[in-house]
Amino acid sequence: MADKKISQLTAAAPLTGTEILPIVQGGQTVQTTAQDIADLGGGGGVQGVTGFGVDNTDPLNPIVNKFTTNANLTPTGTNRATAASITSVYTRLNNNVVPNRGVKLPDITNVGDKYVIYNNTDTLANVYCDNAFLQFYVNGVFSPTDYVTILPGFIYSFTYMVGGFISVSQEQVAPYRVYTATISQSGNNAPNVDTLFQNTLSDIPVWSYVSVGAYRLTLAGAFPSDKVFFSQSFPVGYADGAGTKGYFDIRRVSDNAIEINVMDDALTASKEGDFYGSSRLDLEIRVYN
Repeated sequence: MADKKISQLTAAAPLTGTEILPIVQGGQTVQTTAQDIADLGGGGGVQGVTGFGVDNTDPLNPIVNKFTTNANLTPTGTNRATAASITSVYTRLNNNVVPNRGVKLPDITNVGDKYVIYNNTDTLANVYCDNAFLQFYVNGVFSPTDYVTILPGFIYSFTYMVGGFISVSQEQVAPYRVYTATISQSGNNAPNVDTLFQNTLSDIPVWSYVSVGAYRLTLAGAFPSDKVFFSQSFPVGYADGAGTKGYFDIRRVSDNAIEINVMDDALTASKEGDFYGSSRLDLEIRVYN
């Protein structure tokens, strides 16, 4: 077969990541895969990370905005020895009130293993690795320190690579925390969460029964003034299943609580267990940064 220029070769089919490619490393020609090279990119959009809902409706501004995990961790210590150990593939950092407190990645893992960390705090945090011989590789540059500082409100992926280094990529997060659920209510019981679609608040808020037609969602410090936005499945004025008009009201009552009130048409009495005649309510609460 005669030699050909690269430009003369047949165009490749869509890449799968398993294709073998030659590279020069340490003065020697070795092989790698297309996926290994892609993992070094670390930017230019949202990564396809399992466990996250990705909103790509605007391709120029992709946003990861549905982070959900129960693996909460509070950063501790200021070095590798005292940093809190990560045990879950998906970890959300909470309750970090002192800048640059730390967490550490596991020591023994397989090449290609990925750990995802969401800094769900208002301050910086440091990420170490329990193995002092592994080096962080951030945006194409090896880190001069034994840790990576991660910004509040961002998601970071840490991927173990061939050659003893950890590739780090940063992803954009929506500028708000969100609670999205379908709830129902009957009698003098607290509303029941039928489906919790998403919760990126600092913890899981708790529903309670206040009085007839009045229900409260509580989580300490979760709802600061001028930061809360509501969206619900029916308008403020509605007609129930029997055709009786009424009013639905949702409001922030303090930094710690949201309250729902359901009233009759005359606003003189409250209505029990009636979310638009179906006893169910679809609700989203956003808390902006």
